[in-house]
Amino acid sequence: MLKTPFDSDGFQIVKTKRFSKNKQTKIPIKQNNFEKQEVSIDIEKSARRIQSAVEELRNSKYTEEALKAVPASLFTVSERLL
Repeated sequence: MLKTPFDSDGFQIVKTKRFSKNKQTKIPIKQNNFEKQEVSIDIEKSARRIQSAVEELRNSKYTEEALKAVPASLFTVSERLL
């Protein structure tokens, strides 16, 4: 058996660096096979949902509190937006 020499501090003297321990791990390339799909949007249903959300927001306590917080000069602008 080969005995590796040690220096005066007790460390092992190494002649060559062990590259195998310092190799970076290779991450395999992930193959993404996406198929193009047709997206169908029901415009009427979407419009109804948006209109429903607008009506709920108009009648909500949040809108009342937000409008109270808006200065009078901006109140007319916010009324036109709603």
